[in-house]
Formats: sequence, structure tokens, C-alpha cells
Amino acid sequence: MPASLLELFDGRSEAIAGRLSATIPYAIIGATDEADARATALASIPTTYNSIPRSGIVISERINATTWKAVASYDQPDSGGGSDTATLENTYTFEIGGGTQNVKQGLAAAVGYAATGTPPVIDGINFDGDNVNGVDIVTTQYQWSETYWFSPGAVTTAYKTTLSAIVGTVNDATFRNFAAGEVLFLGASGTKQGNGWWQITFKFARERNATDLSVGDITGIAKGGWQYMWVYYGKKVDGTDENKSLVNKARAVYIETVYMSWSFSGLGIGS
Repeated sequence: MPASLLELFDGRSEAIAGRLSATIPYAIIGATDEADARATALASIPTTYNSIPRSGIVISERINATTWKAVASYDQPDSGGGSDTATLENTYTFEIGGGTQNVKQGLAAAVGYAATGTPPVIDGINFDGDNVNGVDIVTTQYQWSETYWFSPGAVTTAYKTTLSAIVGTVNDATFRNFAAGEVLFLGASGTKQGNGWWQITFKFARERNATDLSVGDITGIAKGGWQYMWVYYGKKVDGTDENKSLVNKARAVYIETVYMSWSFSGLGIGS
């Protein structure tokens, strides 16, 4: 008759907080010798306990001619960073700083000065007689990153392919309470830990959508946060009969879509 395994309750212990572990004793009954006891222990003691992998088995004592005592140990693997999956937390960091933007129109009419007479009205900043060169100014840009833990089976080749497809696109629906078109996905970086779990950091930037913008005499302009706006200028006669001059005038404004819209649901981190 083959040897059998009986779980014992005396001497059993379990860690339920922090790094999970357990120690469970067994009686091996009806073993012909120690080799039979070892074989029975290896074949019959479960390899996991409450999803914690078995880390070792010790034949601790021989109780009688055919009975041995074995003690199985279960330990949660180290994550590689000094913490385990029971205590891993998602993190969020942000940075609010200044980006740069070239503007060719002021927010109000420019104040001009001339040695004699009235200076011509110039519809644009830094007009050199041929082109409106504009000026680079600091604009608010909100960037942030979010770090999540993913189980070993979640980060597949298909998932990584999805991430690469979303890089450089803007949200097609509300994301993190920002309107569609305001959030640009800058990319992600991932590290596989010693226990098989993945730590992935996602990076985003936000530019506000704008409505009712004005450029010169052109009003009611709507621009998505990551759309590109440019102005077409043309020559126009300006001034009185005694002081006429040709100046550049904003004739049209164009809003260009330079980033594709995409569903961020494929990131797997919610909306």
C-alpha cells in the first residue's frame, strides 16, 4: 500500500501582513523507508498555498518505523525592489512648467512710437518688412506620469504593441477629467520584477483646448489643445493719404490637426 500524507495542525504558522509566508507540517504515513517518505513528500505536498509558492520541504523527524514528519515552507517571492505584491502601490507624479510657443499676435493692440507722425499699424509681432517673425513666449504645460503594477500574464506582446500604437496620439474621449484632444500620450517604460510582475510608468502632457481666440480682426477661432494654428498674412495699405504704407495683415487663420486621436482604454489604466 503506498504511503499517504496527512496535514497536521500543531506547529502550523502563517504571516498575513507584509511579505506573505506560511509553514505547514505534514505526517507521512506508511512509508517503507526514508527515500519513500521523501518521494511522497515531493509528490503530495501542494506546490502553492493561498497562491504563495512553496519554497522548501524539510523531513524533520521519524516518528516510528513507517511514519515521518515533513514541514513545508511557503514564501512570497521578493519583487526585486525590497517589496512584495501585497504592498505594491500605484504612484502618480506631476510637473507643471513652462513650454515655449511662438506667437505672432499680441493680446492687445500694440503701442507704437515714431519720430514724426503716427506709426503704422502693424498686424503682427516682429514684422521685418517681409515676414511676421513673432516671439517665443513661455506657456503653461502640465506633464505627469502614473506608475502601475501589472500581473505577469497581462504584459503580452499584443499589449506592448498596443502601447506603441497609442504613443504620440491624443485622447479621443475624456481622460483624467480632461476633455478630448487635451492629453498627449508621450510613452511608457516597463520593468519586469523578480517575481514576474511588471512595473510600468505612463507619461502624459496636457494642453488646454481653446475657443473664441482672436488674431487681428479674425475672431471666434476654436483650437484643440494639440492642434497647430498658423496665420496667413497679406499686404494691406494702411494710413492716411499723407502717410500711407503697406503693412502685413492677418488674412486667414488655419487650424491643423497634427496628432491622431485614439482611445486610451488600450492602456489598461482606466479613464
